[in-house]
Amino acid sequence: MKLNIGQIIKKNWLLILIILIIGASLAYSERGASAPKADKIDISKVYEQVAKGEVDHIVITGNKLEIFLKNGGNKEEAYKESDVSL
Repeated sequence: MKLNIGQIIKKNWLLILIILIIGASLAYSERGASAPKADKIDISKVYEQVAKGEVDHIVITGNKLEIFLKNGGNKEEAYKESDVSL
C-alpha cells in the first residue's frame, strides 16, 4: 500500500500540530533566554555614576530605576526606598 504526503498529513495532523507548537515554543524560549539582563546595583553606585557623567538616562517606575549608561548602552537596575525622592 502506497501512501502519499496528503494521506500522511490527514492521518497525523494532530501529531504534526503538536510538534509544530513545541518547536515554536522552544524557539521563542531560546530567544527570550538570550536577552541580556540588567545588572543590579546599589543606589549609591547610581549617584557615583551620575556624578562621573557615565549615565545617559534613567527611567523611574515606582521604586525601580533603570539606568542606561553612555558606554555602549549597558543597562543597570537599582531600587530606591519608597519614602525617598530623587
